[in-house]
Amino acid sequence: MNLDAIRESDIATAVGMADLVEACAYLQGIAGITDGGVAADCFNGVDWTTANPLVREQRIRHWLATEQHFIDDVQT
Repeated sequence: MNLDAIRESDIATAVGMADLVEACAYLQGIAGITDGGVAADCFNGVDWTTANPLVREQRIRHWLATEQHFIDDVQT
């Protein structure tokens, strides 16, 4: 898994996607994330279809930070 592979433009692309599952899958593919559990937890309760772009971006960044936290825990 390599979260550093995700660029700002990738996040912007995901924010603009109409479907949350598609947006997550897009970023997961770039980073090599093979488990959707963290994303499911981080986006629980979010209505992606009505969320404004700022909220979408904040949730994506929160999700990726949470993924990084788990990576760091495994490596220590």
